[in-house]
Amino acid sequence: MPVRRARAAEVHALPVVDALSLSRPPNLPSRIRDALGFISGGVGSVLDDQRGVGLCAIMSRGALIFSPAVQPNPKHFASSRPVARINFFISHSWSAGRLDKYAGLLYRFNLVPALVAMHVAALAAAFGFAAGVLPPMATLACVDLPGVRVPFGAYCQLAGTWAFVSVLIGWGRVLALVEAMGLIARTDCFVDKMCID
Repeated sequence: MPVRRARAAEVHALPVVDALSLSRPPNLPSRIRDALGFISGGVGSVLDDQRGVGLCAIMSRGALIFSPAVQPNPKHFASSRPVARINFFISHSWSAGRLDKYAGLLYRFNLVPALVAMHVAALAAAFGFAAGVLPPMATLACVDLPGVRVPFGAYCQLAGTWAFVSVLIGWGRVLALVEAMGLIARTDCFVDKMCID
């Protein structure tokens, strides 16, 4: 492996990153918080011949790359590419489980898009039900007014839950597709198992 040298001109220009606030949110269970030791945004171009890999490749198949049974091999290295800038440096605990690391990655990268999708889907279902586009699933007796029945539809709960789970798990693939189309810049991450030969 070639020796990597820091470029002196770029080292002083690195932004100060509070690793604790980016990678270890206090409201996560400690086992998930500790699974990913450090996720730093905006790392910058520090090393010669550095490599990066997309988020979709890291999180594919439930972040299988983090499984102890998966050993680094040339196929993993081939999925990375030379980059001028690394957007995220992802360090992880070798003793933590793969699913804990996957949960941490989902929390860090996919939670906000999943929450937005959930609210949009639930609001669309609510407006559709209120406008009469979606039929009632049942009618329920009104407790306060005996003999009165009100229409009921669980469309908001169903649409919101479906959208949340779909986007939480699939956002990486959507992002990879948009990056491949050239609509946004590629997000390159450094993960040791995939970026070191």
